Amino acid sequence: MKIISTRRSQVLAGRIAAATRNPLIDVRWGRFPDGEIYLQAKEISDHMVIVGSFVESDDLIELLLLIDTCKGTEITLVIPYMGYARQDKQFNHGEPLSARIMARTLGAGVNRVITVNLHEKSILSFFGVPATDLSLSAAMAESISAFPCSSPLILGPDAGAAQLAKDIAIVGNWETDHLHKVRISGDEVRIEPKAIPVAGRDVIIVDDIISTGGTQSTA
Repeated sequence: MKIISTRRSQVLAGRIAAATRNPLIDVRWGRFPDGEIYLQAKEISDHMVIVGSFVESDDLIELLLLIDTCKGTEITLVIPYMGYARQDKQFNHGEPLSARIMARTLGAGVNRVITVNLHEKSILSFFGVPATDLSLSAAMAESISAFPCSSPLILGPDAGAAQLAKDIAIVGNWETDHLHKVRISGDEVRIEPKAIPVAGRDVIIVDDIISTGGTQSTA
């Protein structure tokens, strides 16, 4: 088994390679004169682990190119952060179900997929291959425990983050709650008032996706 990654995920891929004692494959990246991405990978093996978060369009293109480069081998795709996952349903007429097309496109060329704290677990079924979502709740709880918190309350800024907050709270044996969010636009939200006893306590707000930070700051 060998590990290969997109440019954005090289540091994480290196750490995975070191932890699993598997080689990290060197990739030469470049661009054609018209801006298209070029790559050349060395020493492809019969089982390749491709690591790549996609935040921007180029990240996605790099993932697709790596998948094609490793075609004919057994491929495990690791997506630490999956872009377009927040559009997991059609909220308004005429909108794409972005998470579905992204998952189907990536899943078509691999044998299995591993995601991390996916925004909505139902997206896993879109990949069309065995897919597993890993939780960082225990690691997040460990990080919180390193701070001198006073009677911490783990708070989800909306219902979508309630389960993540609960999972973290269970590990640390802390209390948890969540707020109710009303989205006004892509970068504006309103948080409904809620009576939660927080006097003298450290409130720790957790969420799976932070884009502009509007939800967190409003909460």
